[in-house]
Amino acid sequence: MNGPSAYQLDVLAQAMRGVAESDVAAYQDLKRLFAEKDDAGRGEFRRAFERYYGLYAGGVTQAWRDRYFELLFGLTLTEGADPYTPLLRSLYAIPRHKGDCALQFSFVSKLVAMHDERYPLYDRYVSGFFGIAPPAIGGLSFRIAGFVAHMQWLRQTYAAWAQDAAFQQVIASLRDRYPCLQSAAVPRLADMLVWAAGKSGLECQPETEQRA
Repeated sequence: MNGPSAYQLDVLAQAMRGVAESDVAAYQDLKRLFAEKDDAGRGEFRRAFERYYGLYAGGVTQAWRDRYFELLFGLTLTEGADPYTPLLRSLYAIPRHKGDCALQFSFVSKLVAMHDERYPLYDRYVSGFFGIAPPAIGGLSFRIAGFVAHMQWLRQTYAAWAQDAAFQQVIASLRDRYPCLQSAAVPRLADMLVWAAGKSGLECQPETEQRA
């Protein structure tokens, strides 16, 4: 597996301008609060997490959010094991406001990644940048398996990028800009850049515009 293409690298380098100091500070606060183990600290973490990741979207209910944080605080990751399937199935069982059930792929990726930054995030910007998405049709097991396969591929992709000299320069520049990110894992920094690229619409521009 190789590093990013020249085009992807150019987009990611430009996207660095869109990584806002306020977003970096909010993420650092999340990590600090997550280390708190008392009820007050966890309550503050939950409120900050809900704001940062928009946990009121997708029609999810208060009961769903309560279960989500039970799972988040109770999760133990085992290297080589799939953390996504049991989480997705547990949360799928809780209906949304309109009475249906949905697989909340993005929110579950954020739950897992909170425990270990080597696990990638998934959202519409990641989907658009890499051209990946869970199956929209098919049975529950089929759709979940598709998502898990994409997350495994994405983790392997970021690991390959971390060994790429050109991408390392982009990461070094991001860390120079925000020294608080020195200890952040490469997948989290890559996600920040992909998110900024998607939010800015950089990956949608013609290549000639990108380099103008």
